[in-house]
Amino acid sequence: MSASLVLLLRSWVLSGRNLAARFGFLLALVTGFSAQSVSAAEPTNSVLHFDGNGSYLELPPHCLDGYKAITVEAWVRPERLGFFTRFFEFGTQKDRLVACWNGEFNIHASSVGMTWDGYANGFISRLENNGWMHLAVVSDGKSFSGYINGAQVINENTPKPFHPSGDGSKYYFGKDTFGGEEEDFVGQMDEIRIWDKALSSDDIKIRLSQRAPWGSSNLVVLVNSNTNRVKAINGYEKTALFRGNLNWKVQERSLTEVTRTLRHQNLEIIFPPEIHSLTNINLRSIKLDQGVAYGFGWNLKNQITTNANGNLVYKEYLQWFPKQFATELYLFVWGRSNEVWTAVHPINLSTSNPSVQSVYLKRSDTNAPRNLLKTPLT
Repeated sequence: MSASLVLLLRSWVLSGRNLAARFGFLLALVTGFSAQSVSAAEPTNSVLHFDGNGSYLELPPHCLDGYKAITVEAWVRPERLGFFTRFFEFGTQKDRLVACWNGEFNIHASSVGMTWDGYANGFISRLENNGWMHLAVVSDGKSFSGYINGAQVINENTPKPFHPSGDGSKYYFGKDTFGGEEEDFVGQMDEIRIWDKALSSDDIKIRLSQRAPWGSSNLVVLVNSNTNRVKAINGYEKTALFRGNLNWKVQERSLTEVTRTLRHQNLEIIFPPEIHSLTNINLRSIKLDQGVAYGFGWNLKNQITTNANGNLVYKEYLQWFPKQFATELYLFVWGRSNEVWTAVHPINLSTSNPSVQSVYLKRSDTNAPRNLLKTPLT
């Protein structure tokens, strides 16, 4: 018996694992599965813990090749949301599917030298504790959509086709695949599932509180405290790999978190009459609480109309969880000649508001953003 095997057996005997986990360990030795798959036999109230320092979950390369559409979903509890922190990244920079945070929930796909983005302009930001939330991403090679707690917040059609799950070389949860400056995920994940079809909005809502068993129709990846299985299109099964200090943490999702829904507000941002075109015009927002910034986001999309007075109007649909810090939205616009237009809009986070609220941008001094903030952006 090799020395490495002796050390494994010794660790197993001393670990105090339950009977199911020890049986899983022996099964791994017999079948050749990764020893990390033993972790999948932990109690049902355990969730995956990512330490933000190189821990991530990896699926076998090319295990999703051939699937014409996929739906990726998981329960996620971030402890901190950093710079482009990954929920998951499949593929490499030139051919990939990514779900991450950058002041808001973001999905982007890359292929043939192009990248297409979708943003959810809610109030998920790096210093806010949002508790457990359910994230889902649907990708079919022609479009992608994103859901938070069953509500669709992103829906993008792409002008060119892309691979639904990237180029197949890498599949990571909690980390980028190319070693960039993006921050690793810190927090917990549970019920990581991938389906080999584009689930409908109703399908996603129905599955929110369910634990789908392995063998369910169209389920090709399942990682939770009971199961660690990955099935390729040819039917061959493998296991996901635990990298770094990825481990199980005893924690349960409360019914309150599972059933909470997003609140919402419609805004129309009215540009001043001197702005006749949005060419070379940039719009951004900062979330504020008494002058402290909690997030940064927004890109202008196609929701541009002209009102009866001839002003350009940008419409935005805000969505957020009930427990948020930000109480103001600071909007700023700048053009090619360094002109600046700003507005501060109070947000009532205690309830949804079905009415459309108007925000008027006005010309400001170039130091306006600096003067407004009491602390540096975080």
